[in-house]
Amino acid sequence: MVIFWFICALMILMALWFVLPALCQTAAAAKSDEARAANLLVYQDQIREMEADRKVGLLSEAQYEQDKEELQRRMLEDVSERESKSAARQLRSRKLAYAIAVTIPVAALLIYFAVGNPKAIDPNTAPPTMRDR
Repeated sequence: MVIFWFICALMILMALWFVLPALCQTAAAAKSDEARAANLLVYQDQIREMEADRKVGLLSEAQYEQDKEELQRRMLEDVSERESKSAARQLRSRKLAYAIAVTIPVAALLIYFAVGNPKAIDPNTAPPTMRDR
């Protein structure tokens, strides 16, 4: 009987081994990092363009400083917004992974006790076979 429960535990662990990594993946975080890097490059490019416009005389010093401050403010808002969304997404993903890690074994046991026959694995209560007669 111990062997049966050991095999059941191994099968549950194998099922969790296939399911949990997919739930815990942070592909969204990797995409978020790429998007953040791309946005940073865009902001840096805009600052360079503003500096070039200031040197040519298209922007006054006051206008340049004002535009630069607004660009920096937008950049900070963008970065903080993405970080908060990413953190919330990871937390939800982890909670789902933990819930599934608990639900799969509990559901397997409940189904077994509802549908299965626990006495069938006990060799003392097994019906006699053709050889035993």
